Amino acid sequence: VTGKIFARHWFHIAHLMVEGRKMSKSLNNLHTLEELDQKEYLAQEVRYVLLTGSYRQPLNFTFDSMKAARKALSKLSDFATKFDFKPSQGDSLETEFGPFHPVREALLSDLNTPEALGRCFRLIRDLGEAFNRGEYEGDENSLERVRKGFQATCDALGLVVRAKEVNTE
Repeated sequence: VTGKIFARHWFHIAHLMVEGRKMSKSLNNLHTLEELDQKEYLAQEVRYVLLTGSYRQPLNFTFDSMKAARKALSKLSDFATKFDFKPSQGDSLETEFGPFHPVREALLSDLNTPEALGRCFRLIRDLGEAFNRGEYEGDENSLERVRKGFQATCDALGLVVRAKEVNTE
């Protein structure tokens, strides 16, 4: 469709479970992306849920996990707002993880996305606290390193995180 190679490597993850049971049409627990969209879940939320599991283990899809994904993505948006982050618009991916280097290390360790997400949230908490203490005031170079590292993390995980709209009324 795009005229470009889709993927050079492909692998199958362990099976997907739904509410603790094997996903199956006969069990009537098969949820399509269209159905999730109709229930007003976003593609980013589905992607996040899938990232929370290791490809080596079965993933248990639940609607509680979809709600948790929404909350987690909201925290990422709060971080983006605090650091005046704007996602890149180009085709190239950011590769400088800067302060988010621990996320990269987790991904390089057998594509450990659950660990990468855990490290990401610890970092956004710590960086957010440092921001609140004024440690980034007037230090545009450090702010830019944080933004680039956050972009690299989002690119590596396939997430597009936007700052929240600030109401100025």
